[in-house]
Amino acid sequence: MKHLYDYSTKAGYIQEHRLALNVILPTFTKHQYKPVAFQVTINCSKPEIIVGQTPSAPHYSNFEGQCVICYENVGSAKRKVYDAVARRQYRANHDCLIEWLNYPSACLKVIGGDLDRVTQTVNTLFSTWRNGDFPTLNQPLQTASLIATYNPDTSNYEFMIFPRNAEQPRFLTSATLQCLKREFVGIFELCGYAILPARLKDQLATIKSELVKYELNNSNCSNNNITPFKLETDELSMFNGWLDKYYFPYRKENSNLTTEEAFDDTLQYSFIAILRDNSPIKDDEESIIESWIEQCSLPN
Repeated sequence: MKHLYDYSTKAGYIQEHRLALNVILPTFTKHQYKPVAFQVTINCSKPEIIVGQTPSAPHYSNFEGQCVICYENVGSAKRKVYDAVARRQYRANHDCLIEWLNYPSACLKVIGGDLDRVTQTVNTLFSTWRNGDFPTLNQPLQTASLIATYNPDTSNYEFMIFPRNAEQPRFLTSATLQCLKREFVGIFELCGYAILPARLKDQLATIKSELVKYELNNSNCSNNNITPFKLETDELSMFNGWLDKYYFPYRKENSNLTTEEAFDDTLQYSFIAILRDNSPIKDDEESIIESWIEQCSLPN
């Protein structure tokens, strides 16, 4: 593993000198999916080479470094989603448990000590999602993102299935949030670790600075005299809808926070909203989960 990492850095595939440019927000737990600690980063070291990587060394038990491609985190098994608790549990057979996780992006977690039974259950779930009867969804576009690990503390295999559907724009990041991320979310985002594009580093810093000046200038004005905040430049005007929908309502409810604190919280909440947007099964659509499990005809 060390040889592969060293080769990647020498070849320029991983550019260590650029990792220091990354913006890494503190972990975020002020949401309904506790105890999951989501984290937003702005990645300035070619995020496209990160999206889609999966753990390859299960003995790395923690993921606490500054960047997902730091050497210490290569093969890391710990992702934010592993802290999610179950909304509901289903028994696949006497060896396997299926949990529907309390998480913004729909996720089924298959847990069991017998690898063959876990694999069989996962294959059944995946095949049913691809080929089953889901009247409200476009079946040819059904797919899934998958991630697996072995938990040495419980001696269980844990397999995450994130159902996906490629119908656009229905299950793409909503238009208001595309100023932050335009693409489908990748596996690291699904696991609770946002990797946002490098352009946001300067853009968000400028917006935050403008908001600080705006709120300072209007701090002593009555509501009737406050000038609406609008970003006028071509580069930043796309953020106006996001600020109106996400930042200003949150700011109004949290006047005790500084502008910077409210802005960073808004960015974190927005990442959670992006995960919801990209999920074909929403928090209140338990009937789809129930139908999925039922169509699998799993042995008890």
